Amino acid sequence: MDTVQEINLRLERYYGKVDDLRPYWRVVWSDDQLEKQLRTHTKDGFQLLTPEVQEVPKYRQWIQHKYILEKLTPVPIENEFELPESHGLSYEPLWIFEDKNGNALPPQWDAIQLIIKSVHDAINYRGTKYKDPYSDPKTAPEVKEKELKALESSLFGNESQLGDALAYKEGVGYTGPIKEN
Repeated sequence: MDTVQEINLRLERYYGKVDDLRPYWRVVWSDDQLEKQLRTHTKDGFQLLTPEVQEVPKYRQWIQHKYILEKLTPVPIENEFELPESHGLSYEPLWIFEDKNGNALPPQWDAIQLIIKSVHDAINYRGTKYKDPYSDPKTAPEVKEKELKALESSLFGNESQLGDALAYKEGVGYTGPIKEN
């Protein structure tokens, strides 16, 4: 069985590093991971006068005593302020080494390669792509008209002038035979 240090060296060698020398993939112990976050409240829930950067546990509150496979991932622009020291990249969990009952498992190189291959295959998948029905100006009006008629039918399909008149007590309905005097 490989040690975590050997696995991390192999991950670095096989899958590379970014310009600042952080590896794209790594295995970490959940209890050891900390991250610097911009916080607006104290641990006790009191609001701070000004937000401040605090070093907080990354996984400890959810995942205890387990190894995690992480991938270095771009931080969306709208979330960069929450991780001010991330420089646009953050390690995010992709796999927790545990069995179906939540018991910790040691990291295995073969499993890690399979997980990474699955992720890379999913990223490179070139299957059917969504085509916006309104993208073609020639057919867009017809598509819109068809969708509106379908919506109108689903909302008001069983209504008629007679039905509305009866519902608003403006009409009279008769279902029996006519009596002559």
